[in-house]
Amino acid sequence: MTVICIVGLVPAALALQWSSPEAMLRPQADRAMPVASYGFRNATGAAVTITQTVTSCDCITVELAAKTYAPGERGTLLVRFDPTGRSGIVMRTIAVSTDEPGAPPQVLTLTAELPEVLTLTPHDLRWAAGEPPATKTVDVLVNLPEGVELTAAWANHPDFKVELTTVTARSHYRVKVTPPGGEKREGEMRQTAAATSRPAQAVILLKASGAVPPGTGLTFYARVK
Repeated sequence: MTVICIVGLVPAALALQWSSPEAMLRPQADRAMPVASYGFRNATGAAVTITQTVTSCDCITVELAAKTYAPGERGTLLVRFDPTGRSGIVMRTIAVSTDEPGAPPQVLTLTAELPEVLTLTPHDLRWAAGEPPATKTVDVLVNLPEGVELTAAWANHPDFKVELTTVTARSHYRVKVTPPGGEKREGEMRQTAAATSRPAQAVILLKASGAVPPGTGLTFYARVK
């Protein structure tokens, strides 16, 4: 029996050889985003033309000094990323196609490490069983140049008391949280043992005036354990 193998025309090594297909961006001190640079070389004996670049997001723009590269010629693909409305770790891709016969698109990766819109210190609040039910605080810093206005804070558990105060408008807030039993009733503090002897947990929710970037964390936990 004769076995026929059909081999595709995908080249063993692609014409464009990249110095690195990945780039990491972090905002500069003035919050401006640097430009990502992807160096490459035409490693074949024939000219190669970049026919198309497809990005995974309209927040990316691609720049090329030329589209056709002679044998051995080097080039650089520049990528500009607009971080508006984004925070945290953001990953995007750029698919680069050439006129090389049978060659699939080569995928470049861009990762941007952006500051979170809100920095919470600490990230959550904890009280140990038997600990006095003293009020604890979380400082909320806003990392956007235009700031964010926080207007309210509350707990999804009725026995946790929450108070939002403004330290600096649109940039620094403080959330005070009192666990069960820490509030005063009829002029007297409840007994500490009764207050912290049972586990309790609450989600503290923050309310902002107007829209905030997608993915902005507006909650933290308060726990008695």
